Amino acid sequence: MKFLNKNFLIPFSITLGSFILFFYLTRAWSALFHAAGNTGSFLQFLLYNFGWVFSVAIIFAFQWGAFFAVHKLRLEKKTGEHKFSIPPIKIIKSLLIFSTLAVAGMFYFNLNIVPELNYQYTINSIYPNDDSGERRMEPSFKNSRNMTGGELREEIDQIKNKAASDPRPGMLRHYEKEIRIYQSQYYKLLTLALGCLVMTLLGTATGMARGVGKHISNIILAVITITYYFSFSVLEKMIVFEKFPAYFLFLPSIIIAAFALVILLIFNNKLVSLDMELVE
Repeated sequence: MKFLNKNFLIPFSITLGSFILFFYLTRAWSALFHAAGNTGSFLQFLLYNFGWVFSVAIIFAFQWGAFFAVHKLRLEKKTGEHKFSIPPIKIIKSLLIFSTLAVAGMFYFNLNIVPELNYQYTINSIYPNDDSGERRMEPSFKNSRNMTGGELREEIDQIKNKAASDPRPGMLRHYEKEIRIYQSQYYKLLTLALGCLVMTLLGTATGMARGVGKHISNIILAVITITYYFSFSVLEKMIVFEKFPAYFLFLPSIIIAAFALVILLIFNNKLVSLDMELVE
């Protein structure tokens, strides 16, 4: 549809590119310093870090793309700029369907592609090839960031079995901490995938505002964007060190989704009104 191409895909693409550029710029100085003029190392940084950068940036691309698309519907209702051949409420449903399909794709991407890229970056930057072209050594440690979803689940099961068969006093606490580390990484990858739908709901809900509400919604959207991004590192530390349940990583998504649904219910009658006034 022309409306979505112009009013969703363009803001979506601009936001996606802007966030990817922002994430790279905030970390490129460190990479340049460690590369010490080695172009190959810096290119490896750009390539192998793209996975996690994309998995975060696409969430906010859906958020702001939906916000601008729905806000455009409100402006056209107010100005009477032109009418649509399909109900605007179907446009909103299309946004939600599109983001739901993206969630399915991001589940695979986050649980398989991102860990593989992290692993390649680890072995190429920390364990580079020697002069003969052979790998000097493989990582002797297991890093949760380098493990796929299946590997994380297997590791959790193995640690549980070790804990059950290890009679040494004081070891249970060690095993429980290891389990929480792998669980927090696994659930983080899942909740990042769900973020595509959650943030589309938020963008759709706040995009309905007009007048003073528009400015308030802009502030709310910016605050939630910043809070959502930093909440993962805070929650991970709470899970690993303070023994909070790993499911707490879903808490920001649940709160945001509930907030968005409440706003959409409040605006439900206005959505129907908008639907009737703009359709030919």
